[in-house]
Amino acid sequence: MKTLLVTRRWPALASLLFVWLFSSSPLLAQSYVCIDSSVGEFCIELFPTAAPKTVANFLNYVRGGDYDNTIIHRSLPGFVIQGGGYYYSNSSSSAVAIPKDGAVVNEFNQSNLRGTISMAKLGNDPNSATNEWFINLGNNSANLDAQNGGFTVFGRVIGNGMAVVDAIAGKSVRDLSFTLGGAFTDVPLLKIDNAITADDFVTLERVYEADQNNLPTDPQLAVTTGVFSGTVLTVPVQYRGNLYRMVFDLYGTPPNYAFRLRTTQIVQLKDIGQDRAIYRFEKLTIPTVLYGTAVLKNLVFDLTSIPNLEFTLVSYDKP
Repeated sequence: MKTLLVTRRWPALASLLFVWLFSSSPLLAQSYVCIDSSVGEFCIELFPTAAPKTVANFLNYVRGGDYDNTIIHRSLPGFVIQGGGYYYSNSSSSAVAIPKDGAVVNEFNQSNLRGTISMAKLGNDPNSATNEWFINLGNNSANLDAQNGGFTVFGRVIGNGMAVVDAIAGKSVRDLSFTLGGAFTDVPLLKIDNAITADDFVTLERVYEADQNNLPTDPQLAVTTGVFSGTVLTVPVQYRGNLYRMVFDLYGTPPNYAFRLRTTQIVQLKDIGQDRAIYRFEKLTIPTVLYGTAVLKNLVFDLTSIPNLEFTLVSYDKP
């Protein structure tokens, strides 16, 4: 198939890509915690040297089983997912707060970059963190490093774990504040219906310490370039020498798969040799995409609307 080189359209995408400066990598850690969720399993490398009191506080909850069967109660795509505070009770049809230990002193000294995990806290009180934590979906350093004494980064998601985190962030969000309270305005759900039960939530079924020499892998989660939730496609894209995380929303009706790029949620990634999609000559090519437990291969999209940055799937290899 012949391909025409059309140079005048390159700026349409380039104008939306911004350059973020990344700070040096965090200090080496000695501890690992893995989270087995209803979406998949991912592991976190902790930073006991950089944030010793925060890590000790977090591990106290982990070792006590306090995080088991808790839910991700907040998801702001492109920003954070947040958990560690509640589990859902079918018997009382309510979200129940887990017991809190005393607050831990703030230990901010690492930037809130994509993939890092930080402690949540009360506004205007740097030393108020207890049990709730969040994972940064993008480079939030300009915002979170500069407010409330800085939010303490105490670890980072490792391996292919951000594919799971991105899949969680890709779930549909619902405002449940009218039934569960004000903290539940942006709750990611596995399904949306009129009868809310514990099975609807993204549940952290098990949170446990792991051996750094034998970190587990999720046999149901293949290592793929991107993740498709059914409505949202998240994928790292190589473009003009840089690597970016891009999020696309499905707007076409299957089998006509058409996607719009979320232009406000483009995040530059550190290029450490990971697999990626390629955008060239108005085509987006993705080697592999995880869809449920299936792996789709060699996906090719055409840029079909420049003003709206819409891409249409033209071919792929079925599993």
